[in-house]
Amino acid sequence: MKKTTVLLLTGLAVVLWYWITAAREGERAELEAHLAKNAEIMKRCINREKSMNAAAGISAVAGLEQDSKAACAEKYGMYYSGGQWRRIHVESNEP
Repeated sequence: MKKTTVLLLTGLAVVLWYWITAAREGERAELEAHLAKNAEIMKRCINREKSMNAAAGISAVAGLEQDSKAACAEKYGMYYSGGQWRRIHVESNEP
């Protein structure tokens, strides 16, 4: 092979590698933004549930936080996995 062909193929390989890496980083950033939004939604919902339960006078009931989490998870179609709140069937391309 000629030297110019080798250089051209090497350059093409580097550009392709960079383009693929940038695309993956963009997907990862988008996923992290979704997960952060999910966490904020769940935090607000759980706090609202706790507040309503406390106002109703049932704050001393054992497992209240778990009930609040379950109610909010069902309301927003989420589940807790790997330390993060994820939407059911939405984030199927998660890393």
